Amino acid sequence: MYDSARTRNTAVPMRHFSPSLKLLLFACTLSSPLAHAQQSATSYASVPAGLPDAPSEVAAQAAPSQSPAPLSTGLITGVALDANDGLIPGAHITLLSRTNAELATTTSASDGTFTFTDLPGGLYRVKILAPGLEGFLSPEVNLRPGEHHEMQRIAMPIARASTSVDVVVTQDEIAAEQVHAQLQQRVLGVIPAFYTSFVWDAAPLPAKQKYRIAFRALTDPVEFAGIAAVAGIEQSRGIFSGYGDGPAGYGRRYGAAYGDAFIGRFIGSAILPSIFHQDPRYFYRGTGSVATRVIYAMSSAVLTRTDKGSTARRQINFSRILGGMAAGAISNLYHPDTDRGPKLIFSAAAVQLGGHAVNNVIREFLLKRVTHKVPSYANGKGDDTTPPATSATPGAAAPTSTPK
Repeated sequence: MYDSARTRNTAVPMRHFSPSLKLLLFACTLSSPLAHAQQSATSYASVPAGLPDAPSEVAAQAAPSQSPAPLSTGLITGVALDANDGLIPGAHITLLSRTNAELATTTSASDGTFTFTDLPGGLYRVKILAPGLEGFLSPEVNLRPGEHHEMQRIAMPIARASTSVDVVVTQDEIAAEQVHAQLQQRVLGVIPAFYTSFVWDAAPLPAKQKYRIAFRALTDPVEFAGIAAVAGIEQSRGIFSGYGDGPAGYGRRYGAAYGDAFIGRFIGSAILPSIFHQDPRYFYRGTGSVATRVIYAMSSAVLTRTDKGSTARRQINFSRILGGMAAGAISNLYHPDTDRGPKLIFSAAAVQLGGHAVNNVIREFLLKRVTHKVPSYANGKGDDTTPPATSATPGAAAPTSTPK
């Protein structure tokens, strides 16, 4: 019993120890973990020699370094075709950036295929050129990193043929344009000036244009007003008394006067000029001394230019002389019996020639100043800037002006 009690009281509380004994026990407690650490170190030191050693610094330097993984690159492929799906070998193909800078070029293979490789992600365009075909420029291709982009069907149409056409304006076309301009000319904006050409080198008139001017002159309202004035003067002076007085006499005189004008104009300015190849117009000279110009103007009543143009020598104006006589002869059919005969024929021709001589002098010295719608380049013989209207040249015909 004693022993059992002794045994139970072995764990003596530390409060019963002296301070020196407590210090000794604390020191022993600290020494126990150190001993355990030494034992662990000893056990680690006794590791079997067969396990690999830790790599040394030298070995680490000798080992090859590993590079970082490369970025993924993509490619663009396609097939060059024509409009009929035919393969296009040898086409010149260019890879463009989004700013249209050239990045790479290649040519299509025999099967029309092409490839651009090692491309980083980004926006690209593809341009294709091939002989005889229209060029192709693709829309933007948004290539992602590592993507294989196959372009949609590329069909290149045949290039449109470029044709150069030289337009040669004929003499007749030039004359038509000039007559069109002449028919706009009016003295003081009222009186027709259809038979005066202020362009010295005007194109010769074909027969069609001669009839055109004659018909236009005879149907102009001013012509009818002029005939009315002539008939009134004749009645007031008792000319062609066989027509009588009053409205009936005035009507007969008006009809006869218009008949004389119509016949004389068509025969002397259209029919005979077409037969004799003569030009019925007056050509404004506009240069030289006063005497030279007066002589030229008055002589133009009996001398005229032929259809060979300004370079040919003038000849007797058979058209005007015979036209006046023919008009006088025909007028014998409707004039009063007392006024018929050869006198009517020759007097009509003489009056017509005298009237043209006076009219030409007025044309030479006055008409240019008061005629409206004369082209600015139309200044007669002395103007060196006048376009060469008598030569067939490429381009549009230059209009020329000619009054009545």
